[in-house]
Amino acid sequence: MPIIEHLLEQGTHMGNSNFEAIGEWWDVENKNRKVSGKLTFSRESGGELETKGSLRSPDFGMEWESGKNGEMIGSYTRETEKKSRYYKRIVGSTKSDPVTLEECTRTRASGNFLEYKWEIIEPTWMLVGAHFKPGEKLEFDQFTVKLGNLTRWTAKSGLLELPIKTLKMMGRTIPPEKENVWYELRAIPVEAGSFTLKDGWEVKISHAVTKSGDGIHENKLTQEFSFSATHSHLRPIEEIFDLVSDLQDLITVSSKGASAIRELLLRRPDVVQGPKKQRKNIKFYARWNFPNPSSKDLNDEENSTYFTLSDLGGAEGAKKWIETASQHRLKVSRALSSRYFSGMITDDVIINAASALESFDKSIKNDNVQDLKVRLNRMQKLAGYPFSEMISDPEMWSDLLKKYRNESAHNLEKLIDSDFSRKYWISRSAYWLFVICMMRVAELPDSAFQVLGGNPNFMFEAGRIKEIDLT
Repeated sequence: MPIIEHLLEQGTHMGNSNFEAIGEWWDVENKNRKVSGKLTFSRESGGELETKGSLRSPDFGMEWESGKNGEMIGSYTRETEKKSRYYKRIVGSTKSDPVTLEECTRTRASGNFLEYKWEIIEPTWMLVGAHFKPGEKLEFDQFTVKLGNLTRWTAKSGLLELPIKTLKMMGRTIPPEKENVWYELRAIPVEAGSFTLKDGWEVKISHAVTKSGDGIHENKLTQEFSFSATHSHLRPIEEIFDLVSDLQDLITVSSKGASAIRELLLRRPDVVQGPKKQRKNIKFYARWNFPNPSSKDLNDEENSTYFTLSDLGGAEGAKKWIETASQHRLKVSRALSSRYFSGMITDDVIINAASALESFDKSIKNDNVQDLKVRLNRMQKLAGYPFSEMISDPEMWSDLLKKYRNESAHNLEKLIDSDFSRKYWISRSAYWLFVICMMRVAELPDSAFQVLGGNPNFMFEAGRIKEIDLT
C-alpha cells in the first residue's frame, strides 16, 4: 500500500523503538534563533518536539504599513497566526545525532501571540542522523527496510543446531575436541537472492544474525532478513516510499497477517561517519496506526504464510510481482486496504475491492465496457485456479458483488442481519480474485497457485465462501 498515502491520510510508523533526545533546535530558515528542547517519538503518539522558547521572532508573518506620521504599524491576523504554526523544516543537534524534522505544525504553546514561553511541535517525518539544508531535496541512493514476516516468508535459515549429546547416544563418532560438548549452535550466512528492477534499483534479500544473552544464563542467536536496495543515482524519498510499499504489499499478500514496516534506514554518499568515511544510516520515523511492530501478531505463528519466496519462483518471482505492482499501485492500495486496516466496515471493503477489480480489468483490456459484471466475469476467467475452487456459480457471484457494490456506493443497502456474514465473505473472495489476477499478470509460476490452493488458511476461506447462498 503506498506509504505516502499512509502518512498523509492514516499515518504510519516506521521505526521499531521509541526515541528521546534533548538538543538545540532551530527553523532551518533562521539558524540564528536557536532554542533548547526535547524531541520524543513513540509508536502511540508519533513525534513531538517541546521547545523552551519560540523558534520564531514575535513579528514573524506580520503585515507592516506606514502610519500617518511615518510610524510602522503591524497587523496580526488569523492568517498570520496560521502561517506561524507551520514549519517546513526544523533541524536540531542532540548529543548523539543530527536530526531533521519535516512538515511540522505547532499544536500548543504557552504565552501570547508575540512571544511563546514554550511550544509543542509535531513533525510528520523525523530523520535521525543528518541535517538537510533549506530547500534541499530528500534524496538517497540506498535503503534497508525490515518487514514483519519477511524472515518466515524467505523460508531459509542460517541457524544450525548440533545436538552432540544426542549424536553420542546414537553411536555417532564425535571428534575428541567435542567430547564434552552437549549442544553446538552455528550461524552461517544465507544467500536469499537479489534482482534488478527496470527503474535501476538493485534489491537484495539480506541476511543478518545477532547474538544476545548474558553468557551465563543464556546465549541466543537470532536471524533476520531484510530488503536492501541500491541505485546508481540519488533518488527522491517518494520513489523509495513507493518501492518500500510494493515490497511490503508482497509480504502482506503472502502472509496470513499484514506485514508491518519495522524499520527504514536511508543512506546517501555525503552522510558518513568514522575515519574510513563509511556511510551512516539515517533512521526514518513516522507515525501510523497500523500495525504495532512490537506486538505479537499472526505472522509470528507457524503456517502464517500463504506462499514463500521459493513458491513464487525465488527472487525472479519477487521481481515480477514488484514490476507488476508498480504499474497498478492505486489498485493494489484499494484492494489491500482491508488487510492493513482491520476495522474497515465491510461496505467500504466491497467498494474498494470492486473498484480495484474494475480498474484492473480496464487497464488490461483497454476498453470502455460499462457493465461491472462483464469485467468481473473476465477477471474470474483470468484468475482460474484456485479462485475457481471458491465459487459455486461464477455468474451469480458476479451479480451479487455488483449488487453489493451498487448498494454500498449509493447507500441503498437494507440492513438485514443475515446478510452481514455473506457480505464479509463476498468481500474476501473479491480480495482473493484481485490478488490471483495480479499473480497471473505477473506471470508467476504454477507452483505459486498450487501452493496457495492447498494452503490450509486459504482452503478454510474457500470452503466458507463456496457455501454462500448466492441467490
